[in-house]
Amino acid sequence: MDALELIEQNMDATKIIDHYNFEGVKQGGRFTRCACKIHGSDNDTSFVINNESGLWTCHTNCGSGSIYMLVQQLDECTFKEAVYKVAEILEINLDGITLDVNSIAYLKEAKRHVLTMRKNKKVEFESYVLPVETRGVKKYRQFEQDTLRHFGLRFISEIELESDKGGTYKLQNRIALPVAFKGNVVGYGLRKTREADFPKWSNQPKGLATRDILYNYDSLHEPDNVVLCEGFFDVWAFYEIGVKNAVSTFGAHLTDEQYKLLMKTGCTSVTIAFDGDRAGREATEKVIEKLRGKVDVYVIKFKEGQDSESIERSVLKEYYSKRIRRC
Repeated sequence: MDALELIEQNMDATKIIDHYNFEGVKQGGRFTRCACKIHGSDNDTSFVINNESGLWTCHTNCGSGSIYMLVQQLDECTFKEAVYKVAEILEINLDGITLDVNSIAYLKEAKRHVLTMRKNKKVEFESYVLPVETRGVKKYRQFEQDTLRHFGLRFISEIELESDKGGTYKLQNRIALPVAFKGNVVGYGLRKTREADFPKWSNQPKGLATRDILYNYDSLHEPDNVVLCEGFFDVWAFYEIGVKNAVSTFGAHLTDEQYKLLMKTGCTSVTIAFDGDRAGREATEKVIEKLRGKVDVYVIKFKEGQDSESIERSVLKEYYSKRIRRC
């Protein structure tokens, strides 16, 4: 066993945070949130560190990295010096133990964490207004009127849209669900109300980058737990059982851009509530691996064919209360 492996097995990042006198410290499960000491922030949610792995992220200016990269920046020292400093703080004796900086998977994981958080494909979203008149909706499925008002559901009799192949086409009798992001309505999800109509969904404006958005993201305010769903109506269902911190991914997947948004909330746990079908189950496993070691992960296991919106609210509330810890 080399020095990095020994430190990894005995990692307790809370001791590092305490040693360097980070301010605004909040403990939540395996994670610590606090103000970033590197750039001197007073925002006590700007810095998040995994107490068990030492992987950290500053959501303001400083990026992400391993516990050694953190100490390097705080003490302005070399990687080797940072390793011995961490060992000293953790009270680990490294006498006679070798230090091979390329010896373990920990460093590969740290590198992957850094690269993922550094991906910064800047997408500019502009405010969007539907080019037709709309009217309010008083009843839709089993949703309460308060829910319809809260999420701004509208109805469109007819709308003319730009075709991918040039020209235009018309959609009729559509409900319109506004997509708000960073304070602006940036688009709408238009869903059919008649079974024979096609397509089922149309997101507007054309080319709306849903891979860079989490639906209902603006409603998250320093959440400890975030519920991750597939669609609009799943979020609404959780709203009706009193869970206001649900977001959706516009399908059974979690893109790297959506993952970054999720991490920026400072949440310490995520509950995955994807649909009870093959696509939902496969996507759940992929999301678990993406979140492993970053936050605590729970799963709601729906029966075949079930999803958050299709079951009775009392059943959903019970499922939520019995969610399963996966990592």
